[in-house]
Amino acid sequence: MKATVPFIVFGILGLILISCNNKRPPNDRLLAEVNNHKVYFSDFVSEVGNIEPSDTNNQIKRFIDHWIRKQIIFDEVQKSVVLDKEFENLVEDYRSSLKQEQFEKTLIEQELDTFIPTSEVQNYFSSNESYFLLKGPVFKITWVKLKADIPQIDNFFTWWKENDIEKVEQFCSKNAESFSLNHLDWSNLGDIFSVIPHDLFDDNSLKVGKTLQDHHEGYEYFLKIHDRKDKSEKSPLEYVEDEIRMVLIQKRKVEVIRQWKEKLFEEKFISKNVKIYQ
Repeated sequence: MKATVPFIVFGILGLILISCNNKRPPNDRLLAEVNNHKVYFSDFVSEVGNIEPSDTNNQIKRFIDHWIRKQIIFDEVQKSVVLDKEFENLVEDYRSSLKQEQFEKTLIEQELDTFIPTSEVQNYFSSNESYFLLKGPVFKITWVKLKADIPQIDNFFTWWKENDIEKVEQFCSKNAESFSLNHLDWSNLGDIFSVIPHDLFDDNSLKVGKTLQDHHEGYEYFLKIHDRKDKSEKSPLEYVEDEIRMVLIQKRKVEVIRQWKEKLFEEKFISKNVKIYQ
């Protein structure tokens, strides 16, 4: 019996949760019925979520077919399996967990302040520097990809070497296949080699101050290295800032739930709704 509990419980719970939808809208349309178990259009909307207007009828047919098959299996399981106390407890625990999870999600949406000031990010970074050591080199780069036969490419290379940003940007806007002239963002090797062929430049050639050019399959690639940090060095704050913000938001979520629970426990104990007998 114990081996079958995890396999059966999730299918049964799915049907229980659908069948327990008591808050139905007026004139809710009945879609199907199996042995006095009913499923409505509101169940379809809740289950499917993303409804395509052009394919609604087919979506409903697939939903009904899936629900009927699950309901038939569910009824057969109920007839064939003796649900012992352990199983019933497991079902109830799982159902309670789902309800609590949904409540906490709603609570977080209502109470969570997602604005993280830069000072908080900086403080967290400074306090946890040992956790932000680079696992590989990162770079500040600008790069351009041009067709090799494009007119004025020699003029472009002159502007590129002379760092004539205005002319480079104007030329790229009209002629480049792709480019990035933002020298403030940090990129790892994976980022670089996702836009520039891996066999053109290796890690050793990507030195600070280098201006690189190479040809590959009908395209010219231009690359400048403005800054570099190597493996095991402290990560630049800008490179991990988004990651830190996600960590801080997650910590706030945990704190929202903790404070709510503490307040609830305190209220219930004060109101004497909780009684302990020893």
